[in-house]
Amino acid sequence: DGVTTVRVKDEYGSSTKSVLRFYAFYQFTALASHLTPNARLADLGYNTLIAIQSSAFLMTLYRKGVITEVTHAVVYTACLIISMFHIFRNCGDAMFIAKLAGAYILRTDFRLNKYVLWLSFALLSVPAVTDALTAKLLEITGDSFGAQSVETFQWACAQHDLLNPLCNLNTSLRNWQM
Repeated sequence: DGVTTVRVKDEYGSSTKSVLRFYAFYQFTALASHLTPNARLADLGYNTLIAIQSSAFLMTLYRKGVITEVTHAVVYTACLIISMFHIFRNCGDAMFIAKLAGAYILRTDFRLNKYVLWLSFALLSVPAVTDALTAKLLEITGDSFGAQSVETFQWACAQHDLLNPLCNLNTSLRNWQM
C-alpha cells in the first residue's frame, strides 16, 4: 500500500494531511467533471490543465531555487481552487455533489476499488439514470435535495453508523457556513 495523494498516511501532521486531502478531493472533482455529461464537457477537459501545468512549472521553479515549497503549495492550491470553481459552476448540482462526496468517502475511508468506483460513478452519470434517481428521490422524499432532504439526511445519519463519516462531514460544513 504505497503513499499517494489519496492514501494519506496518519503520521503526517494535521495541516499536511488537510492539504493532501484537499489535493485528493481535487483529483476526484476533476475526474468526476470528465465523467458527467454537460454542455461544457469539452471545455472542462482543458480546465484541469491548470493543475497539471502549474504544478510542473512551479516544481521547475522550486528545483531551481526560485521559490520555496510553501510558495509552490500556495500557488498550486490557488490554481486548484480556480479550477474547482469552474467545475462546480458547470457541474455542481446536488446530484453531482452527492455522487462526488460518496465517491470520495468510499475510496478514501472504505478503500473501494477505484475501477469499480469510477465505473459506478460513470453509470450513475448517464442522464437517463440520473433522471430516474432524481424522480425516485422526489417520489420518496417529496423533494429533490431541498430543505426536506436535509431532514431526511439527518434522520439517516441517526439510523446508520456506516454513514458517520458523511454525517460528520455534513456537520462540519454546516458549522463552517454559520
